[in-house]
This record gives sequence, structure tokens and C-alpha cells, in this order.
Amino acid sequence: ENMRFLVCVKKMGKFKEISGYYFNNKSRSWDLISKWKTHSSEKELSFSVGFVEDFMRNFESAKKARGAFFGPSFAYKDGKWHPNTSVTFTGDPTPSTNVMANIQPDGSVLLQTGGTTKMTDFKLFQNRPLPQNIKLVLPDKAVTNLVQENIN
Repeated sequence: ENMRFLVCVKKMGKFKEISGYYFNNKSRSWDLISKWKTHSSEKELSFSVGFVEDFMRNFESAKKARGAFFGPSFAYKDGKWHPNTSVTFTGDPTPSTNVMANIQPDGSVLLQTGGTTKMTDFKLFQNRPLPQNIKLVLPDKAVTNLVQENIN
């Protein structure tokens, strides 16, 4: 099932309010997951993050392959949507070799771990450009309106 997520950051003086939404495929609506206020900093939220986690970590769970496709992702700045143009594959210090990431021809990223997954040449902490010759569909008016409501 395709899942879409949205994170909004609203500056509030010394604080910022962060709101998280997901698109509910059944009701065809954006539903609020969480909203909180935290101390602000000069550093902006400038990237999106996706992960495949093994919360069990019982050695048996690592024998099963699991993965997800991520992207495309966008940032809304100065009244316009900007697509992300690169991706960096990161990880924790677990000495695992059955983790891989691949950039797909459509610009999405496949991240997979566990089972018989083999490490590709996409090394940890290596930044790679996403394809620039793909046709991206910008977020629609409903998403734009939701973002504008949450940042102003």
C-alpha cells in the first residue's frame, strides 16, 4: 500500500510547532498523527527521512527480508514545491551486510534489509543524485493548502 506523509514546521518566535500527517487511503483525507512545540533553532528542517526498522532485534527477525520504496519527496519553500535532488544512505553501527539501497529509474529509492539481501555499491553516508529526467507530479492543491495553514 502506498503511504504518504507530510511534516510541517511553523516558526513561533523562540519555538516551532511541528505537525505530522499521513494520507488515509480509505477516507481519502490527510489525518493528523501528532503536533508538538519545541525550542527553535536557526537550522531548518531541510531533508526527509525514510527507514526500514527491525524493532524485534531477536536475530530471527533479521532472517526475513523487508523493504520499502521511498519518494519522490518535496520541500515547500517560498511558496513553491522543490523536489529533492539527491539521497544519502545512512545506518546505525550494527555490523550488518544484508542492507541495501538502490535508486530506481522513476527516482524512488528502494531500501531493503534482512534475509538474503546483499549490500550494493551504494555505500553508507555516500550522497548520490536522483535522476533529473523523470516526470514528477507535484503535491496537489489540498496538500499545498494544508502546508500553508500549518506554516503561517
